[in-house]
Amino acid sequence: MMRIRHGEKKILIAWIRFARAHRESRRLPIFLTLLLFLDAFVIIIPSILLTCAAITITPRRWMLFIGCFVLAVMANNLVAYEIGRFFPARDIHYIVNFLGVQNLWESAEAAIRQYGKFATFIGALAGLPTQLITIMIGIADAQALLLNRSEPPSIGAAILFCGVGHGIKMFLIGGLVRFGWVKLERKVAKDVGASLLQPLKK
Repeated sequence: MMRIRHGEKKILIAWIRFARAHRESRRLPIFLTLLLFLDAFVIIIPSILLTCAAITITPRRWMLFIGCFVLAVMANNLVAYEIGRFFPARDIHYIVNFLGVQNLWESAEAAIRQYGKFATFIGALAGLPTQLITIMIGIADAQALLLNRSEPPSIGAAILFCGVGHGIKMFLIGGLVRFGWVKLERKVAKDVGASLLQPLKK
């Protein structure tokens, strides 16, 4: 049996109270989607952690939160594509070097060379920022238009593969969190008494 230390139990009790107070929040999916969308450009709290936290607040809505995750990821990948298409490539490379993510950029480039548009699916499962891949597709589209090529790379398929890849990954992670959290919450309730887990009155 899993044993919970005293300090951990206090943190769990506080979080469970908070979760129960906001369990039926209608704003939670909206805030989650917005945070997940912005997180791709300003990484403060990892997207997976944000989604898992939302699932612990309302476990029965775990599939909704996974849907929010996929929607946000597809949206910010589309924005990343537009950045790659309309911003000068030299400026994008400067930002990549400034942020020190050259290794990730090179990994994304290698994925595109090996898998093409399917790279967003592989990147989603492997934890590679798919926004870097869609930025590269945007750059390639812009260059193709300048060279008057008739068939530039298709962003539609790449975004779809991205959504499917992230959806599969989050379905597995979210499912584990949902069922694991329900079990943990029941254990805490049994140990401390259900009354101690009720939200504090304002």
